[in-house]
Amino acid sequence: MRRKEARKADLSSKAQGKKPASMWRRTAAQNLFQNTTSGIFNARYRALGKIRWQSLRTKSLKVAHSKLRVVLASADSVRQSRANMEGGNA
Repeated sequence: MRRKEARKADLSSKAQGKKPASMWRRTAAQNLFQNTTSGIFNARYRALGKIRWQSLRTKSLKVAHSKLRVVLASADSVRQSRANMEGGNA
């Protein structure tokens, strides 16, 4: 039922020329977003030519920052290993 009501609100706001409320809130940290509904932080990064979203499974900004570093380091290591394989350095 909530989805229908939210959809109607979005349609009515579009008809009035208003922007619908975003589901994601940007943070001061690059690649870190917070879901406004649940409060859970997510990482958004590019890997293998695609934009990836990964839940950090926390509502704490401090914990999200530390988990974000781990996620981005992991994505960077995948990127480097793939570049080495394609370059013949493996």
